Amino acid sequence: MDLSNIILAPWINGVLVAAIRLNVFTILNDRELTLGEIASECRAVPERLKPLLDACVRLGLLEIMDRTYKNAHFGEVYFVEGNPFYIGDFLKLLNDESI
Repeated sequence: MDLSNIILAPWINGVLVAAIRLNVFTILNDRELTLGEIASECRAVPERLKPLLDACVRLGLLEIMDRTYKNAHFGEVYFVEGNPFYIGDFLKLLNDESI
């Protein structure tokens, strides 16, 4: 087991749950949007949302090209509401949130 995975697990979980709560992956379902467009749809301040989106890129959950974000395959499969393998509600429950 890699020690960095243990140390970073709470941070990774926090990034993931925040993105799920803001519906980032569902908003980006089959679309490529700019920071401003995503912020508008999830009612977030763009300057505050950018670090979260960039963390999702770093984790391989989102991709960015020419200032537009889109879901990476993993994010599309597991974190888009309505998809058969969606686990967002389970992650919310693990973090003591109602669904």
